[in-house]
Amino acid sequence: RYYENVGTRTKPVLMERPFPREGGGAFAGNHAHPRAADWDNDGDLDLIVSARANIYLYQNIGSKTSPKFSIDDNPLPSQWGVASVGFWNTFLDWNNDGLVDVFDNYKISLNTGSSISTIPG
Repeated sequence: RYYENVGTRTKPVLMERPFPREGGGAFAGNHAHPRAADWDNDGDLDLIVSARANIYLYQNIGSKTSPKFSIDDNPLPSQWGVASVGFWNTFLDWNNDGLVDVFDNYKISLNTGSSISTIPG
């Protein structure tokens, strides 16, 4: 579930809503830290969740105004198996190649389009 502001910026009113999803998989689980970023560069926000040592991608297959997220139980792949990061990470295009990369503490994981490769800090 998530909370939508149905009020205004100055007078927020949060309403609990069911999470719009497609597929029967479970979410990342306990200790999940979601971030919104346009991972697939299609103009809408996708949900990227770090949970324990993995990153999960839930692509928005809906629209900006009516999102719907595909559920995939598998963590993002990387050169060493799965993309492993801490809880507090940032998603940005570090090398200006149009792909969202992962910055975690002193480490940058570059999105190569098919997997993530790590540049140690």
